[in-house]
Amino acid sequence: MLGRPHLCMDDVCFDYYEEIGFSEFRQEETRRKRGFNGVYHYWKPFEAYAVKRIMEDFPHHIHDFGAGHAGYEEEKEAIIVKKH
Repeated sequence: MLGRPHLCMDDVCFDYYEEIGFSEFRQEETRRKRGFNGVYHYWKPFEAYAVKRIMEDFPHHIHDFGAGHAGYEEEKEAIIVKKH
């Protein structure tokens, strides 16, 4: 209806995560030591960065944030997302 392309962030986010050092090894190590809550906190800086970069690279798209990219507890990450 809006005549704009749709972009699901979950489809492209890991490319952006890797730009700032995301590591599947570290993610799994965190999961073993701290469970899902630890992984959740490990992901958040990567998710905030991905939102910023995706909004820059795809400014005229309709963005599907999914659950993870839409909520932030830490102010520094929320500020990054709010700016974009």
